Amino acid sequence: MIAEEMHCTVTEAKMRVTPQEFIDKVEYWKISPPLKNHINICMAQIAQTIANVNRGKGQRAKKLSDFIIDYKKALLPTRSQLVGKIKNILGGLGKR
Repeated sequence: MIAEEMHCTVTEAKMRVTPQEFIDKVEYWKISPPLKNHINICMAQIAQTIANVNRGKGQRAKKLSDFIIDYKKALLPTRSQLVGKIKNILGGLGKR
């Protein structure tokens, strides 16, 4: 993300940014997330508000984290998918 902001390649950014500048930037992003994450948070706030306005009596209020998509986790294969891949690999080895 630093390279994007500096309009340079990642390699150039590594040469130009000191470790302290990088740490400072990460701390700043915690307070003011980059636009890509900011949009995700804004959309989650809208979804949270709509869900909480329409929730039934006695239902717990939804948290913001209930609506933020963790794309890294979403892209990870499930345990059953991994087991299937391993079975395919091992099954293919046994047929030689």
